[in-house]
Amino acid sequence: MPRRYIDYPEAFAYWNKISSYGAFLSFASFILFFAIMIYTVRAGKRITENNYWNEHADTLEWTLPSPPPEHTFEILPKQEEWDHSHNH
Repeated sequence: MPRRYIDYPEAFAYWNKISSYGAFLSFASFILFFAIMIYTVRAGKRITENNYWNEHADTLEWTLPSPPPEHTFEILPKQEEWDHSHNH
């Protein structure tokens, strides 16, 4: 479809309408994303538990306290030291 036309020919009217719906949907999702971000920052619940997901989270980042310390590991830990569950 040609761009930058003031008035589209009738042959392009259907595709112009479809394109307009897509643009409105894209803009609505953009607004929804930022509304969710603002809501989360202002009214979101803070997690204070060390392991929020209980036994379902068994990866290395969940072995740390919340909030994590600034210098977490002096040396890189090995998986055998912290992973005591079955393979996923």
